[in-house]
Parts: sequence; structure tokens; C-alpha cells
Amino acid sequence: MTHRMMTTAETSVYIGGEAAPVTPQTLEIWRLQKKGPPFHKIGKFVRYSQVDVDVWLASCRHTSTAAYPTHLNPHRTAA
Repeated sequence: MTHRMMTTAETSVYIGGEAAPVTPQTLEIWRLQKKGPPFHKIGKFVRYSQVDVDVWLASCRHTSTAAYPTHLNPHRTAA
């Protein structure tokens, strides 16, 4: 099974789409904050596995904004 490996720029478009990509800078910040999709560091290069990004995107799925954690209440969940 082959896993597509994407650059930061490719991943930003993959996550947000052509019209509104997540910026590469946002992905860099997320890496520093230990947020965002898992990544691989290969020498000086950062690569994202499309499979890992798909799993991460699925984990971001919510059915209500009331259940989404915020900076004020990071442990909030749906009742």
C-alpha cells in the first residue's frame, strides 16, 4: 500500500481546498503547538501522509459548536 506524502503547501490546500487553504504558516504554528495533523520530519523536510491527514480531519468532526472545546473551556463536551 502506497501512502501519498505531501508537502506543507500541498497539505494546506488539501485541508482547506483551493479556495480557502489553511496557510502553510498555520501548519507550521500547529507543529510548534503540537496541534494539527501528524507529520514526518525527513532530514530538513516536513511531509504529511495523506492517510494521517484524513484520520486527523475525521477526528475534527463535530455535530454542534456547543460541544467544540474552546480556549476558555478546553474540556467541554456535548451533554
